[in-house]
Amino acid sequence: MVLFNISSIGHYNLHFITINNFNQISMQKNHYQMSESASAQIEIDYLRDEVAKLKEQLKDEAKARALLRSKGFFVDNLWSVDDVLPNYNCNRGKAYEIIQKAMTNEATMEQIWLAIDDACDYLEIKKLKY
Repeated sequence: MVLFNISSIGHYNLHFITINNFNQISMQKNHYQMSESASAQIEIDYLRDEVAKLKEQLKDEAKARALLRSKGFFVDNLWSVDDVLPNYNCNRGKAYEIIQKAMTNEATMEQIWLAIDDACDYLEIKKLKY
């Protein structure tokens, strides 16, 4: 059994570590480093999977928007529950109800019609007479 003599600067006490203890400390350090590395790799793999899922969702959303646009719907400014949730203490169902009420509100609808009229005036497009 080999002994290492380790003394602290400024102290007269001598500390002895056996080679077995030294190897055990070294192995614990390597195990900790490997565990830390494995944990980081697991986290990286998880984040890669999440990014892949989000990309797929974006593709699905883009396809849905393209389909609606091809049918004449305006889809460049869509509201979602995510516009409500950060600002109000409610669940997703209630947030959807809030958006529904806001978008179908008489004042909102009237404002949209006024904005359409203003855009047509700006573009010099004449309103049809019934």
